[in-house]
Amino acid sequence: CSSDLFKSQSPAVQPGKNGSTRLSGRDNLANEVENNTAWDRVKAAFDKFGQKRSMGTRKYLGEHLEEGERFPKKKFGAISWRSYNDVAARARSIGKGLLALGMKPLPKDEGKVGGAKFEDLSDPHTVLIYEETCSDWLTFLFGSWSQSLAVATSYATLGVSAVADAVLECNVKVILCNHRDVDKIT
Repeated sequence: CSSDLFKSQSPAVQPGKNGSTRLSGRDNLANEVENNTAWDRVKAAFDKFGQKRSMGTRKYLGEHLEEGERFPKKKFGAISWRSYNDVAARARSIGKGLLALGMKPLPKDEGKVGGAKFEDLSDPHTVLIYEETCSDWLTFLFGSWSQSLAVATSYATLGVSAVADAVLECNVKVILCNHRDVDKIT
């Protein structure tokens, strides 16, 4: 490979406050500025891009075998777009629904020096996503973040036993899964 991509050096770092590190030449870490949570960043994108296209999806139409090809190819329909505003509304609705199901936001001091330790919490703060990565997966993640919930993931490639392990290990009370998987995990 003639590219210099792998020959470049990592950027210099310098010590920061409380043992943190930062790239040299930067004044703030991400957690030292106003938008310090993932939800703050997502919400800022929703506010900034409003009616612009976001989360394009295509309907799966099946497989077809082209002449001379050994393996079938997947066929998809046209791209259907949601706006940032639409995704924001869906995410907020999901977040409200999670609270209605009994989920509790993480304490505001969780993770801070002297604050609550996640491992010691017993209230239902964690949801689990057991789904192929898709727009619904991401929207559910955003909805969970909108209510300060922790999100665990269990990927289909790990099998259903991994879901059971994650539910026990993470004190999960709500699982997002595809309707075809409900019988597998109940």
